[in-house]
Amino acid sequence: MITTLDLPQEIVTQAQDVATARKTTFQALVVEGLRTVLRAAVPTATSEQALARLRAGYHLGGGKPLSRDEAHAR
Repeated sequence: MITTLDLPQEIVTQAQDVATARKTTFQALVVEGLRTVLRAAVPTATSEQALARLRAGYHLGGGKPLSRDEAHAR
């Protein structure tokens, strides 16, 4: 897909230099950068949901928690 972007010249020059050093194209470098940003953005919601579940805790059965003395008496 052909897309037009208005990028600062300094960024374009740096990206072209990096692409040349990596022996790749400017387009491939831009695609790699976008994939990196998108991959990092996806887990955010999932990570937040996982942390919420951990904070809520899990009921794994059992009754009332033992006191320190009850636990050591076993």
